[in-house]
Amino acid sequence: LRSKAFFAGRTEWDSTVLSLINPSAIYYRLEEVLRRPFYEAEWRRETSDPRVVFCTSSTMLPKRAETLIEALALLRDAGHGDLRLRIAGIPDDTPTHSYHVALARKYDLGVQLDSLGRLDATQLAAELRRACVFAYPSHVDNSPNALCEALLVGIPSVASYVGGIPSLVTDDRDGLLYPDGDAYALAGKIHRLLRNPSKAADLGQRARQRALRRHDPASIASTLLDVY
Repeated sequence: LRSKAFFAGRTEWDSTVLSLINPSAIYYRLEEVLRRPFYEAEWRRETSDPRVVFCTSSTMLPKRAETLIEALALLRDAGHGDLRLRIAGIPDDTPTHSYHVALARKYDLGVQLDSLGRLDATQLAAELRRACVFAYPSHVDNSPNALCEALLVGIPSVASYVGGIPSLVTDDRDGLLYPDGDAYALAGKIHRLLRNPSKAADLGQRARQRALRRHDPASIASTLLDVY
């Protein structure tokens, strides 16, 4: 980072980090083209399942979904006993999966947690269309594809306020943000969307329109040519 002169990035966070490490660097804002199924899929309230929350996670420590599992227990105790959490991205033969199973057992959530393993783009888009809320509880991130894909599909989304995520989501305009690691805050944000489906659908629609502009392939190609 210190030895190069030109950089491209997507968020205020990565721009700020670069300015601290290499103050003389020239920074270009360059968005990312996503996979085709997420442009083609569009979330609709009337065809979604009001009992399903979906999350794309990982075996990497900063991206694990423990906060969301705890939030699911809080939501159950708040009257959402039929809510299901479906988590993609974690193979069954990993320590992360075993830990999630142990947490679900601790909170008596065994029948409410589905671990889907790794899914391809078409399968992920189908899960996003099916769920009523997408939750992204990552502890460290810049411009996470999983969240960008959810916003592009237009599902109402809740994400942690970390790294570059505030550059992707404006709280209470096209999604909801919560303080990282706070299971009560996360549960409260999901509860709010479940209690007000019209508001949730409005947030999702705003998110999709913003994401379609942000991830427009023609615009990105033009900007890339301008950068070079």
